[in-house]
Amino acid sequence: MKLKDLKDKIAAEKQQLQRNSELFFKATLQDLSSKKVDRSTQWVKVASFPMAELQKYTSRTPVNDKVGPPLLMCFALINSPDILSLDEKHSLTQKLIESGYTIYRIQWHAPNVRYNQFTLDDYVLGGIKPCVQWLANRHACKVQFLGVCQGGVLAMLATAYMQNYIASLCLMVTPMSTPHSKHLLIDTARQLKSFFLTNDVGVIPHRWLLRYFLALRPMRQKVAKYLHAIKSEDMPFFVAMEEWIYQGPDVSVSFLMEYIEKFYVENLLVRNEVKLNGQPIDLRRIQCPVLNIYGKHDHIVPPRSSRAMRHLFESSFYKEVEFNKGHIGLLIDKKITQKIANMLKERII
Repeated sequence: MKLKDLKDKIAAEKQQLQRNSELFFKATLQDLSSKKVDRSTQWVKVASFPMAELQKYTSRTPVNDKVGPPLLMCFALINSPDILSLDEKHSLTQKLIESGYTIYRIQWHAPNVRYNQFTLDDYVLGGIKPCVQWLANRHACKVQFLGVCQGGVLAMLATAYMQNYIASLCLMVTPMSTPHSKHLLIDTARQLKSFFLTNDVGVIPHRWLLRYFLALRPMRQKVAKYLHAIKSEDMPFFVAMEEWIYQGPDVSVSFLMEYIEKFYVENLLVRNEVKLNGQPIDLRRIQCPVLNIYGKHDHIVPPRSSRAMRHLFESSFYKEVEFNKGHIGLLIDKKITQKIANMLKERII
């Protein structure tokens, strides 16, 4: 057998093994699906705008009826914000409600075959801006802003664009700088951009992105975590996490390509060369408290990438906190989410 044929055979067998593994784990999850978590929060639509829906959280656990200051959550477009409220024990949302905040989130409208040519301006100015203005008018005060991952990047841009509406900015696992050509983020971005340029697609299905990110740590994501789950005493939460991972939204290719080009390939945010509606965005002009929270073991947004913020914000407003967790672990760890809620409650930022 020729070497090329042997390589092709091995590659085919690997693909088949991966498919078999996914089918096995999917069947296992279906068997466990009866063990659902009791969601501690539920949301209701309060307003709808061209690019997003504004939703308000209501807790199923009795809390103080006093209306607290508004806190707006902005999540990434490639996953669902449900990760922040999967169950009462792990829910950052629930802990923030108990701390006295009135919690809202931005739920992005999904692109489709007909409507998918979206831009950065569309999401910030047609999604975030009207949500922030609605909240500021409704509560007659400035808004506390919390951005997660890619949502943190959008939150930074929106805050710089409309500072008069924002009281403070909290960023979690948010990428900032990709200065090295071998950096995981920029390598991932370049591969995705190359794929988009050679494939005529308007919307990229969530399952495509999911396969790519799972492949970054195949043994950990496809084998080790399931072996660990067998010993877990919190199987309902594990099932909820798996559902969240596999049920994300589709993404506009035009937006993702623009995002990749500006923030990962050209690194324009660090160079203060990003524009919204033709207006230059300078993070150094942000005059509100900024708290940057990142994970020591985050392989999606390594600490070095996130720590670059310290050079771009006014030092008197900026504070950063590192936790001994990874990208997702930081968002769901019971002790860490409580600490974050306490930080915001005590207005450390």
